[in-house]
Amino acid sequence: MITIEQDASKRRKYKQGGCEYLLNDEERTAWIVKGPRIGRRHRYRIPNHVIVNGERYDIESVEIGAFKKAKCLRHLIVPDSILFIDEYNFSSLPNLRSIYIGKGLKYLSSWIFGYCPKLTTFIISLDNPHLCIENGTVYTKDGKCVVTSPFKQRLLAIKEGVEVIENVAFWWNDKLEDVHFPSALRKIGDNSLAGCPRLCSVTLPEGVEECVVQSFEDNEGLEIADLPSTMKSYGYETFNNCPQLHTLIIRTGHVLELQTVCNELLDFASHCTLKVPCELVDEYRKHPLWGQFRTIEAL
Repeated sequence: MITIEQDASKRRKYKQGGCEYLLNDEERTAWIVKGPRIGRRHRYRIPNHVIVNGERYDIESVEIGAFKKAKCLRHLIVPDSILFIDEYNFSSLPNLRSIYIGKGLKYLSSWIFGYCPKLTTFIISLDNPHLCIENGTVYTKDGKCVVTSPFKQRLLAIKEGVEVIENVAFWWNDKLEDVHFPSALRKIGDNSLAGCPRLCSVTLPEGVEECVVQSFEDNEGLEIADLPSTMKSYGYETFNNCPQLHTLIIRTGHVLELQTVCNELLDFASHCTLKVPCELVDEYRKHPLWGQFRTIEAL
């Protein structure tokens, strides 16, 4: 996650017009700690500056909990000065329809603008050097990371060139049924595709090296998972709480390293078939953790 490096302890508190700020007197910048009540306003533009004793302080950050109870808000504008918006500030807004992101914002996650069922328009300034949006999905400007999607898509085609799916990128997408992964993909972040109950099958392309813990957790409809030969390690909660998972395929030429801090039973091992290269079947059966699978078969 990209955050503003300035330590909050180095900023002084300031109140004005019912709002609270953290000011950096040296740089003449401000963070919004508590914003104005949006109330019944349908349109709102986050302010880009505050005047303090005749001096202008550019607002560059919106801290967690700064905005609350904006249930009537329909259209939101994030000005160019804003570099960072903390989690949950504009999530769960039932009437939010459009968002415009200026050129300064460096980071987005599904927790900032999540659970907005009427959201249909999401625009990022073409001059933003950090983020861009294509076909409803937000990417880093270099095209190497997929960040999030403000919309719940049924079919997700991640563009070629992406190497990393960020943490919680598509978390709790209850419409997602199919994902096309790019050939350059190397890492799938924590909870990046978790809570997607309609996702039935996952086949990761050759080249993927890591699934962080809980990458596919709480996918209640997931039945088949196919991991490539390039996988280097496996987080033991990667497929946690996937009650329908009946087939796990591991194609590595060695017993896959299992990242765990305890000897807990994999919660799907009792009803899932583990398929591995034929020469490794015995090693998997003798393994203290993989051996907990009731059925281990050769590919």
